[in-house]
Amino acid sequence: MDTSDLPALMVEHLQDAHALEHSMQNVLDAVLQTSKDQQMTSVYTQVRATIVQHGKQVQARLEALGHKPSAVAEAGAAATSYVQGMAVHMRSAKPAKNARDVYVLLHLGVAGYELLGRIAQRAGDVISAQLARRIGDEDRDMAKQVGEYWNRVIDLTLAPPGQTQMAASTAATAGPATDSTGHTKGGLSNPGAGRQGDVDADLGMGLPR
Repeated sequence: MDTSDLPALMVEHLQDAHALEHSMQNVLDAVLQTSKDQQMTSVYTQVRATIVQHGKQVQARLEALGHKPSAVAEAGAAATSYVQGMAVHMRSAKPAKNARDVYVLLHLGVAGYELLGRIAQRAGDVISAQLARRIGDEDRDMAKQVGEYWNRVIDLTLAPPGQTQMAASTAATAGPATDSTGHTKGGLSNPGAGRQGDVDADLGMGLPR
């Protein structure tokens, strides 16, 4: 590919990222409708709120470049979201599968932003590259935090009907995990807290990894 095509390719990846954020919001809406555990509902609610912000940030970047979200990309993402959302309802709200789906979607976002960041860097768009790195890091952090609850969602899934509260109490003793100092590792803090300053500070240094 001619390097002169890189800006157009970057915009295409920005549009894909925006479409994915929209799809992720719809899937999280479906997950939240089936989530019966207060702790997991809180986790998914915070993930969704962050995803909404990501979508707004990507759209703002597109608009700053003189472009809009792609209708084609949005349609494809909406179709994917619809199928996944139906699957959530049809499996009778299995907590383990809900956690799995959110975890996988967040990693899909990580992969997309890894590609976007590198393309933007090669296109010479430092702002888009830094945006991609920050959002990708936040998706990675959220996926890690969701992963702290595997024991909990397994206990909830295996609990007999009507005994989910007992399962949640049992799961609370097993997760989220703690670090070597005894501090809780689970629970979603703001994944972007403290990171924006770092992004601004090393603006133009390029992407790690």
